Amino acid sequence: MGLAFPANPSVDQVYTYGYSSWRWDGYAWNAFPSAMLQVQIVASEVSVSAPLTGNYEGKIWYNSDEGKFYIYYQDKWIGVG
Repeated sequence: MGLAFPANPSVDQVYTYGYSSWRWDGYAWNAFPSAMLQVQIVASEVSVSAPLTGNYEGKIWYNSDEGKFYIYYQDKWIGVG
């Protein structure tokens, strides 16, 4: 069986076949990273012990003392991984 993209996709609809995925942008299907791919996270801030000021939802902080990533969510830092 080959690829069988939906005939009437909605914008941002994702089609997956095997380990590959595509997202419809309203005009064309574009390759979309699937869950099987490795994701690289780049910290928006690297600091020792505590994050700097200017926190916002979704901000990523790498605590170099602990070797651990945190994400700012609902007014608090949540450890990731």
